[in-house]
Amino acid sequence: MRGIAALLAGLAVWTLIARPDLRLRGPRLSITPRALAAAGLLGLLTFLPILGILQVPAAAISIALLVALVPLARAQTAPHVEAHETAREWPDVLALLRGRLASGDPLPDAFVSALQGSDGRLARFAPRVERETFFGEGFSAALQTLRIDLADPTADHILLSLTTAHRVGGQRVGAMIAALGISVADDLRVRAAHSAALTEQRMTALVALVAPWGLLALTISTNPAAASAYRTGAGARIVAIGLAITLVGYAIGRKVAELSRPPRLFQ
Repeated sequence: MRGIAALLAGLAVWTLIARPDLRLRGPRLSITPRALAAAGLLGLLTFLPILGILQVPAAAISIALLVALVPLARAQTAPHVEAHETAREWPDVLALLRGRLASGDPLPDAFVSALQGSDGRLARFAPRVERETFFGEGFSAALQTLRIDLADPTADHILLSLTTAHRVGGQRVGAMIAALGISVADDLRVRAAHSAALTEQRMTALVALVAPWGLLALTISTNPAAASAYRTGAGARIVAIGLAITLVGYAIGRKVAELSRPPRLFQ
């Protein structure tokens, strides 16, 4: 057991210090070195006291693995959370853009000013858009670069519409921006309401995931006969099967409670 603990600690330290550029990627999976190191340390800090209390290696390892998944799950959802928070800024940016257009500014100047006035995540892209628009390849190329950086369906919809408006021009650009702002705001409002409705379902799934392991730990710590049974090979297999069922159930529950993402445009 000390060998396992040393291995986990060594892996965490090596990942955090020696390999800052490491990325584990798979289908819809992105794990940063910091999250991997946090998972290793959290699993180790959970494994050692649980093993000391329960004296059942299979249960201690399973509980530690489940706890170690917490920072990995947070790392996987962080990009989606950040993209959602960024998308929520677009209605205000479009409102600022419409106001700048109404005051007579051309679309490129108005868009840069709207980004600068957003006072949020989108504001950090304003210098790059301004530089590429006025000293680089032009406004359309700047919008394309911004679309690549944001990598979000809402940004695709808005920036492609702005690209078309810039190329076509005309007197109805302001009206198109207003309609675009209403459409984006309505879509974000519907998705926010749907996400709030799923909160209770997510909490129920979390309780269903944690409760059996809490009950197992309580049973082992208060019943010496149960502790002896789980120290056997058959008991370890039962715990392993329970761990597999828990992970599969978590994956299914996460999929069911996940909002569908609209497809990226022209990708």
